[in-house]
Amino acid sequence: MVEMSRDPVPATILVVDDEPPLLRLVTRVLDRHGFNVLSATDGGEAIDLFDKHLDTIDAVLLDLVIPPNGGAEVMDHMIAARGDLVLILSSGDSPEPELIARLKSHGGAFLRKPFMPKVLIELLETRLEARHQPKPDTGHDEPVPGLEHEED
Repeated sequence: MVEMSRDPVPATILVVDDEPPLLRLVTRVLDRHGFNVLSATDGGEAIDLFDKHLDTIDAVLLDLVIPPNGGAEVMDHMIAARGDLVLILSSGDSPEPELIARLKSHGGAFLRKPFMPKVLIELLETRLEARHQPKPDTGHDEPVPGLEHEED
């Protein structure tokens, strides 16, 4: 059992992994920590679940090496549909640098297998909490689309 000092962030997590024992373990850990969990065993199932629950999924833990076409294709689909999605890729192998660059440009993270449950929980909570932080004030007023701005 993973013990954390702070209250869990209420969120729905989609876990995608083609290794059933690992999928069950991660699902159980997240569920016990207070997350709502959906799970998929391949890319097609992941995309179907994601599209069905598009507005309720807050984060995805995605195995990089999943059938039929791999995690990169699934990642691209999810990022295109939800730019605010918390996305964590996971693998025992090192991903291509270009893939890591795409993931990081979206604000995602890479988690190397095997990982400790506590590390996963902390990463998810940190990323989910960051989504709800107000953006820093730059001191510049952003124009609001559809409103006319008067010139001085």
